[in-house]
Amino acid sequence: MNKILLWLVLFSIVLISLNTALSQQPRHITSRDLSVLVNTSIYVSPMNIMGIKLEWEKNELALSYSIRKKKLNENTFPTVFLAELDSNTFEYIDLNVSPGEIYEYEVSAYSFGSVLVTFQDNQGNRFDSTMSFYFRAFGYTASALAAPEYDAPGKVLILVDEKIQPSIEKELQRLMNNLVFEGWTVARKDVPRTEQFDGNAVRAIKNIIVEESARGDDRLSAVILLGRIAVPYSGRFNPDAHPDHLGAWPADMYYGVLDEWIWTDFSVNDVNASRVENRNIPGDGKFDQSSLTSGSVEIAIGRIDFYNMPVFVNDSMFTEEQLYKRYLDKNHKYRIGDMEIEMAGLVDDNFSAARIWEGFASSGWRNIGNLVGRKNVKSLDWFSTLKNESKLWAYGCGGGTYKSAGGIGETKDFAINPVKTVFTMLFGSYFGDWDSQNNFLRASLCSDPSALTCTWAGRPHWFFHHMGLGFPIGYSTLISQNNTSLYLPNFYWMPQIYPQYPNGFVYSIANRGVHIALMGDPTLRMYSSKVPIPQNVSVFQRDLNTVEIRWDIPEVDMYMHFNVYRSFSKYGPFKKINKDYIQGNSYIDTITGDKEVFYMVRTSIRQFTNSGMFFNQSRGIIKSVIITGVDDKYQEKIEVSVSPNPASNNIDIQLNSPFVQNVSLEIYDLQGRKIKSIYNGQLISGRHQFAWNLINEAHQPIPGGIYLLKTTCELGSDIQKIVIIP
Repeated sequence: MNKILLWLVLFSIVLISLNTALSQQPRHITSRDLSVLVNTSIYVSPMNIMGIKLEWEKNELALSYSIRKKKLNENTFPTVFLAELDSNTFEYIDLNVSPGEIYEYEVSAYSFGSVLVTFQDNQGNRFDSTMSFYFRAFGYTASALAAPEYDAPGKVLILVDEKIQPSIEKELQRLMNNLVFEGWTVARKDVPRTEQFDGNAVRAIKNIIVEESARGDDRLSAVILLGRIAVPYSGRFNPDAHPDHLGAWPADMYYGVLDEWIWTDFSVNDVNASRVENRNIPGDGKFDQSSLTSGSVEIAIGRIDFYNMPVFVNDSMFTEEQLYKRYLDKNHKYRIGDMEIEMAGLVDDNFSAARIWEGFASSGWRNIGNLVGRKNVKSLDWFSTLKNESKLWAYGCGGGTYKSAGGIGETKDFAINPVKTVFTMLFGSYFGDWDSQNNFLRASLCSDPSALTCTWAGRPHWFFHHMGLGFPIGYSTLISQNNTSLYLPNFYWMPQIYPQYPNGFVYSIANRGVHIALMGDPTLRMYSSKVPIPQNVSVFQRDLNTVEIRWDIPEVDMYMHFNVYRSFSKYGPFKKINKDYIQGNSYIDTITGDKEVFYMVRTSIRQFTNSGMFFNQSRGIIKSVIITGVDDKYQEKIEVSVSPNPASNNIDIQLNSPFVQNVSLEIYDLQGRKIKSIYNGQLISGRHQFAWNLINEAHQPIPGGIYLLKTTCELGSDIQKIVIIP
């Protein structure tokens, strides 16, 4: 690799000589220059050969472009470039791809720019000078011809502050159901509220996470900290580089690292940190590590914590509990696709590009340009834009305090202004230490009507490109926390300033720092569930060994197939039982034993994005059946129940049959006209579930009124009244 870099440096010297001869002066770079905004699409050749087409924005400073490629499960990019292209080429077509395989591409621009540097002469006089240098800017994308459904995300553990739990129980149950419908296995535990630092409380929370991870039902991949859950602290460092901010920082990363031996509490002895929370002495329960030097973060931790935010609680007349309710409400609306958000983004960069080589805002340009399209991300002011226009993604940076970012605003601005975005990145001094009063980073989540996540993106840079193929933001959290040099934000050759690095160096601070954290729900995805759900899902046992699952196919003009999942618990894990895509409206499962079985049916469609195409699934519809191999001869009649009743959208019909018999379920109006045949066939003994979406045989919604459910079987017939509310 060093030989390649050396060759590039020599090649660059020739190019700079040519530039000088032509009297072309390099300009100062910006954060956008330090980013390659890559979009991908599916390419079909005239010979019907399919490939992946990469396109990127022209970088006027670029001397050349290079591409590297790896498969998703490979740990490194190859040292050999897939392609090396001249400065006037802005696309590349890769035909060496296979359907179903996910690839990652790195596109880098080799460029020539300048920076303003302050020098000091022998007499102590300071002066500024423009210094020329070479650099590589990077862009990343995850792409596929047809990425499979992300339908096995694993288990999510929800830890709930037991003080706020009673007031948000309804919203919690809804969240748990939403997660199950999206394929997650869900576990929950209510835990004590911990307002001040408590090392024992931190260890207790970690023990709960470790114990849940050890359970064999499913892989624990995410934890939601909902409420004031004990905050770990670790290290003696200051990733914002301010001397008065040296000390231990909040370290939720600790909860995601299962290797406990990595963490120690005996070497750091700092009693002088300006904030009491940042002080760290041996044996106080705060850890020594400033970065993760070994091991890896295995569980994505997301924190939703509105403690100590009086600008919202006092000034805005909210209680803390109401803030959690509001967050869970907008979380639900986003998940079910009931939130109109423009597929666009903004970057509000308030750092001097002439002096800031790290290009903090490149985290915004690089990620947002890839995810929403390079033409759909613009440089705009944060609050004045987002109070009037919706943007799915928003990045902002500027000189900071705990409660503000220069050029963006203050915490109170989140309280008084609508903030119409979902995924946010903010960066500035001090507020990355998020366990502070009226903290600017946490304020994003407190806002209304839509912000759901926030990260301190700049030291280090974050990488979200997998979300373009349906991965949750928790996956991006793990990628960013574990990143050392797999994903690069920039690469410099500056021999005048750093002669000790003749082969160049990466300018990135705080990689694998213990402070890297996600504010918000780690299970959220970029593409919410607007996929049409299966209709009228019914589950019944046909004989002693088989269960039939039936549904109505949504009447929409698009390609779709279906998947069926099975679980022996309401909250999962649900495992897919069909090997091939189901194009019809039923599936037969072979199963034995006396047990309650839960089945979930999900629609899958082709989702075309700026990253290619993946199969995006609907929320699941779950029905259960009690499997039995024994006829209950003591039950004298069939039992039928309907819920809800009255109903306005859907009804569920539960039927218990005492033995194998033919059964018909039909809906009639009060004039005796048949409205809908729900089922007509044989049922084995046990409990069966049927659904009706209040659509008649002509596929028309029925008007409100009173209807009759007629059940006919070998034991006779039964009629129940159903009230439909328009």
